[in-house]
Amino acid sequence: MGIIISRRAALKGTAASLAASLSVGWPRARAEDEIETHGLSAFGDLALPPDFKSLAYVNPNAPKGGLLALLVTVEVGNQNFETFDTLNIFSRKGDGAAGMLATYDTLMGGNEDEPDSVYGLIARSVLDNWLYWICSDAVMVFLFGSRGLVATSLLFSIYGIVAVFGYFSWLRTYRAASA
Repeated sequence: MGIIISRRAALKGTAASLAASLSVGWPRARAEDEIETHGLSAFGDLALPPDFKSLAYVNPNAPKGGLLALLVTVEVGNQNFETFDTLNIFSRKGDGAAGMLATYDTLMGGNEDEPDSVYGLIARSVLDNWLYWICSDAVMVFLFGSRGLVATSLLFSIYGIVAVFGYFSWLRTYRAASA
């Protein structure tokens, strides 16, 4: 049997680690110094400029208008293909209308020429918040570990390690841009 940590102990430990990390004086960008970009790339620079109008493989002069009919093939949440009594597909009560995911849009979208990059669709800009990810991953490791969910706790440990590497990569870029 693993170590059992109460919620109160996990919250106290998380608060203490957050306070300790903030008191160490990690270099943080102030609001006016934060690096703001139009997209994110895991490897290297973004290929498209901030004011791009269309992707390279899209014909901007293509004819506009017409009719597009889509067939709903995937059920998410409580969608029902035959009937519905709610438009909330994420509720456990009732039957959600099939195809409701089409009414949601994503903040960022990918470019098929750059599989590691995403560009803002609805979002106008992106700010790096690695320290928030590190702290939230640490909280999740404690919470899932205290409930005996070892695999999930290990997964959030890996997320935390990735966030630490991301933070130091961002920090190098920030210092190079500031110099």
